[in-house]
Amino acid sequence: MSNRNTDDADDLKSDHDREPSSATVLQPPLLAALAYGRAGFPVFPLIPNAKTPAISEWQKRASADEDEIRQLFKDRPNANIAIHCGESRLAVIDVDPRNGGLKTLEKLQRKNGYLWDYDPATARTGGGGNHYVFRAPRKGRLPSSLGTGVDLLWGNHYFVVSPSIHPNGKCYEWEEGADPRTLGEIPELPPEWCIPLDSGASDPLPLSPQGLDVMAQDGDLSRLADTPDEEARLRSALEHISADCPYAEWRDVVFGIQASGLSNAETIAREWSESVPERYDERDFDRLVRSFREDRRNGGKLIGVGTVFHRAKGNGWVDPRMPIDLWDSPIDLESALRDGPKPIAWAVEDRIQRGRAILLSGLGGTSKTRLLYHLAIGFAVGRLPWNWQITATGKSVLVLTEDSAEDVARTMWGMFECIGLDADERARVVESLAVFPLAGRDSRLLSFKSLRELVTNSNFASLKKKIRQLGDVVFVGLDPALSLTPGDENDQGHQRALGKMADDLAIHTGAAVCLVAHAAKGSLQKDELESHNSRGGGAITDAVRGEFSLRGMTAKEARSFGIADMEERKRLVQLVATKGNHLPPLAFVSIWLRREEGGVLTAANIAPSSNNERQITQTEMRAYEILVDLSRTCPPKIGEWRKECIARGVIAKGTQGAEEKAMQRIVDHLMEGWFVVRGEGRGVYLPLDPDTGLQLPDGQTPT
Repeated sequence: MSNRNTDDADDLKSDHDREPSSATVLQPPLLAALAYGRAGFPVFPLIPNAKTPAISEWQKRASADEDEIRQLFKDRPNANIAIHCGESRLAVIDVDPRNGGLKTLEKLQRKNGYLWDYDPATARTGGGGNHYVFRAPRKGRLPSSLGTGVDLLWGNHYFVVSPSIHPNGKCYEWEEGADPRTLGEIPELPPEWCIPLDSGASDPLPLSPQGLDVMAQDGDLSRLADTPDEEARLRSALEHISADCPYAEWRDVVFGIQASGLSNAETIAREWSESVPERYDERDFDRLVRSFREDRRNGGKLIGVGTVFHRAKGNGWVDPRMPIDLWDSPIDLESALRDGPKPIAWAVEDRIQRGRAILLSGLGGTSKTRLLYHLAIGFAVGRLPWNWQITATGKSVLVLTEDSAEDVARTMWGMFECIGLDADERARVVESLAVFPLAGRDSRLLSFKSLRELVTNSNFASLKKKIRQLGDVVFVGLDPALSLTPGDENDQGHQRALGKMADDLAIHTGAAVCLVAHAAKGSLQKDELESHNSRGGGAITDAVRGEFSLRGMTAKEARSFGIADMEERKRLVQLVATKGNHLPPLAFVSIWLRREEGGVLTAANIAPSSNNERQITQTEMRAYEILVDLSRTCPPKIGEWRKECIARGVIAKGTQGAEEKAMQRIVDHLMEGWFVVRGEGRGVYLPLDPDTGLQLPDGQTPT
C-alpha cells in the first residue's frame, strides 16, 4: 500500500507542472474541498484527471473536518474531489449519455415528473452527463440503477464534483444557482424516483462455439450491463458456490464479482461472503477489496466475472440465458430403486411438507389468515392447539397483503392473550416470526411478460432473498393469492402460474409455502369437501403439492352433532386435506376447530348425536312445508301459521292452550334442527334451507 501511495504522489507532482485549467486557477482543489467540508459534505481526493481514489480506505477517511481535509489534500495540488454519498446522506442520479442515459431520463421524467421541479443540486459532468443531487431518504434501501445509463449513487458510493477534471480534459461544473455549497436545503429524493424504470430484459450475450460466455474473455465484454436482470443472474450463480471454501477460491470469486462492472458489486461480494458467518472476517474482506483495486490500478491481469459463472456451472448452475435440454438427464432409475427414497421432510407430520407449496382455500370468514398465524406460532414453539404434530421448528414469514401493521399488532395481541404461551414461548415467537403487512402497497410477485404470460418479478426475487437471509425458515404464508398477481382469476393459465410461483418459492428456499385462496361458494353445499375448491377453477390446485380447505359448519352438520345454538354453530369450522400426493388416508379425515376469544383456534370437543335424525318427524316436516308456502308472500306470525296447520290437519283441534303448546313444540324442534329461525317482529319465523342453514329467497322451495 505504501508503494501505491508513493506512485500516486509522483503522478500528482508531474501533473502540477502542466498548465492549470481555468477551474484550478479560480478555485484550487484544496479550497474547493474545504468549502464542501464547511457545507457538511465529507470529501476525499481522487487521482488527477481521473475518477479513482488517491487514498486507500476512502470509505472511512472521507471527512468534512478542516484539519483532516488539509491532511488528505496535502501534496496533492491537482487532485480531483469526490463526495462520499452515504456520509453526506445524499442520493445522486447519475446520467451517462454515452450509455443511453438521456433516453432513459426522458422516460423516467415522463413517468415521475421533471427533476428540475424539485430544485436539486445539479452539475454537468466532464463526460457530458449530469448529476442531480438529492438528500437520501432516511429509511429503506435504494436501487443502484434506475434504468439503462441512469445510476443512483447512494450509501457506500461517491461522485466526482467541481472543479475536478474528467479524463477527457473537461471540467465538472455546477449549474448556475445549483451548487450545493450555496444552495441551502437540498430536497429529499422523491419516492417515485426510488423505483427503477422497467426497461425489460437486456439482449442475450453472444456465446462461443463451446457454449462458454464471452464475458469470461478479456476486454469490454468481461463486464456485465449494470441492470437488475444481470445482477439477478450473478446472484443466482453465487447460490451454487459456497463461501465455505479455501482462501484462493474465495479470492477468485470476490475478484470476479468486483470485475462484473455492477455498481453494487462490492455489496454483492460482501453478502455472499457473509453467507458463512463463521468463516467471514471483515478485515480480510476489506483487504481483499483493496488488493483488487491495487491490482487494477497497476494494470494486472484480473480474474473476470466469467470465473464466477464457470465455477457455478461446475456446481450445477444453469445460465437462464442458455437453452435447456430437458431430455439430457433422465433419472438414474437403477440407483433410485437400489438406494430407496429419502424420508419426506415434514414440517407437520403427514400433513405439510417442507420445500413444497400447499393451497389453503376457504370462504370469507373461515379463519384462513388466523390459521396461518397458528402455524407460524406453532413452528416457533413446537406445538399447535389441535392434534397436528410439529416436526420441524424454526422461523416463519407471513406476507399479508390485505393487513396493516395495526391489524397485525391487534391479532398478535389477542392470540398471545388467549393462546396460553409462557414468557419463554412468547420470546421465541417474537424472535422467529417475520410478518410483512402490505395493505396499500404493490405486493404482486408476478408480472406480465406478454399479454398472456405471467412471470416472477423483482418482488419475488427479493422475497426469496429475504427468506434465505433470515435462515432456518420453515414456513412461509402468502395471503391472499389474488393480491400477488395481476392475472385473471378465471384464466386457468394465470392461476397455474400463481400456484407454480408458490411451489417455486418453496423449492428454492426449502420452506413449506402456504398460498391462501378464496373458495367457491359451491363448496358450502357439499356434504364432503373434495379438491379444487378454490374460486376461479382448479389450475392453481394442480400446480401445488397439497390442498387444505376450511369451511363453516352447515345446518345439516349442526343437526348431526346436536348443536342448536346459532352462536356455537358459527364458532365451528372444518379443516380437511383435500389433496396430497404423499398424505396418508388419515390426513383426509376432517377435524373440527372452535374459534375462541381473540380468534384463537382450538380442537372442538364435539361428537355426532346418535338420535338426531329422529328429531324431525313427518308432522314437523309438514308444518315446515306450510311455513314455506305462507312465506312466499309475507312471513306469517305464529298464530296464522298455527291456524293453517290446524286447517290442514297437522295439529289436532282442541282447546286454545293445547293447540298453542303443540305448535310451540313443533317450532322448538324445527329451530333445533335449523329448519326455521326467528324473524323480525314478535312471533315471526322464517324458513331456512335445511342443507345450508341459509334463509330461502322469496318464492324458493327447498330441494
